[in-house]
Amino acid sequence: MKRNFYIIAVGLLFLSLSGNSQEIEILPYTGISADYILLTGSFDGKSFFETDYETILVSKLKPAIGFGVQFGIRMGNGAVDFAYHITRMEYTSLEDGFSGKSTTHLIRYLSFKKYFSSFSGEKINPYLDIDLSD
Repeated sequence: MKRNFYIIAVGLLFLSLSGNSQEIEILPYTGISADYILLTGSFDGKSFFETDYETILVSKLKPAIGFGVQFGIRMGNGAVDFAYHITRMEYTSLEDGFSGKSTTHLIRYLSFKKYFSSFSGEKINPYLDIDLSD
């Protein structure tokens, strides 16, 4: 709960810095997104970790493209939105018979975005995103 409070507080501060001295227009929006997911590090198919009761082998995950939809409000160079993303990744491990496809569902309950360019109808706007996800 404390973590959620910090995320919301940082997000609101983030949005307050996104405006300028002119009047800010509030624009609702919907959109689709395409993400390229690449997990590195321990996701190599060779690493493992142990608990008190079992040893778990970490699978190697192939990079994959995911898609999603989002709904939100844009204010100046900032935005608040909610989103749903889905990705299917192939996985393999050192042991035979342990491979297949995994599906990842990402729900962003609350996302704060800071755009690097002002909204002028551009189709591509790079942004920095801070979100609360599940």
